[in-house]
Amino acid sequence: MKVGDVDLSNPVVFEAGVPYAYFALLRKEAPVTWQPSIYGEGFGFWNITRFADIAEVEKNVEAFSSKTNVSPMPTPESTLSSTVDRSIILSDPPRHSFLRRSITGGFTPRAIAKLEERIKQCAVEAIDSVIEKGECDLHDVAAYTPIEVVADILGVPAHDRQRLYDWANAMFGTTDPELSDPQKNMMGAMQMFSYARRLAKLRRANPGEDVFSLIALAEEDGEQLDDIDLGATFIVLATAGNETTRTQFLQGVLTLIEHPQAMATLREDLSLLPNAIEEMLRWTTPALGFARKATRDIEVDVRATLETDDGATIFVSYQGRSDYTKAGAAPIITAPLFETSDPRYLWLNKVQAIARGRAEGMSKLVYDIYEVQ
Repeated sequence: MKVGDVDLSNPVVFEAGVPYAYFALLRKEAPVTWQPSIYGEGFGFWNITRFADIAEVEKNVEAFSSKTNVSPMPTPESTLSSTVDRSIILSDPPRHSFLRRSITGGFTPRAIAKLEERIKQCAVEAIDSVIEKGECDLHDVAAYTPIEVVADILGVPAHDRQRLYDWANAMFGTTDPELSDPQKNMMGAMQMFSYARRLAKLRRANPGEDVFSLIALAEEDGEQLDDIDLGATFIVLATAGNETTRTQFLQGVLTLIEHPQAMATLREDLSLLPNAIEEMLRWTTPALGFARKATRDIEVDVRATLETDDGATIFVSYQGRSDYTKAGAAPIITAPLFETSDPRYLWLNKVQAIARGRAEGMSKLVYDIYEVQ
């Protein structure tokens, strides 16, 4: 396997499971690579695969903005323009901080305690509905509790919950022909947004005990979330909270099926369950990646590991400048530094080189060293 062999923009790649071996290769040999998209020009992205680099992108909100398409879905920027700075996942501080406080303010200790009891009740109902049959489609079991709990949070009445479920599937299932297509995706988003704004007005006029009522009434320095803010917040809670929980449930159960000894250990000692759930979240995370948009040229420090044909290990650190915003169109000027403890190549530790990076096939960067001191 070599860099560029796996198309990370293609959802089909992930149907058989996450390509862990390829991500390991990228972390080792090419921690920053350009990935052209199967959806065409304008949807490609840079892969940032190492923990330290990802953490830096997450923390550096001035250089890496969330005011963009943060998902791997091929959503044009123009489609998102109405919800940028309105949705918590499409905003930067200080606006993001205000939205976050407004939302988290609704999750009071009392509200969370009620949710815990409701979750337990839904879990029992989901199992009771299939246990006498002796078999089931696990997806149906996994889907029941999240949508019911999310609907409780949002104050959605029982007769509207199927619609909420269908809209969420239409929005998240664009690449699955059994669930949706681009047209259904757009219609689902529009219908859910319209419903959310109507519900927000009702909750402001006649608050209930649901979390969404508390969010609708939340106020900070005389400012409340407006109708569009509440609509965007509703969509995030209704889709992300529903889809991620359902997916994690299924991936967690599949992991236990694939590791029967772990399942047997859990059954013998249920006190291990809280830690097991945390481990499932780490091991089979339902959200594989988020995007950010670079607002300016970024200083990069990328260290790769190379192995020579005769078995030496050499570390190469590419320090220089890269214009992330041009998505591979601009040349990348770097200064490779070499480091090795292999006695045959110690002379490399004294080498300082200048290289010019170029895109090869728009899937990886190749560095030509043209000056060595």
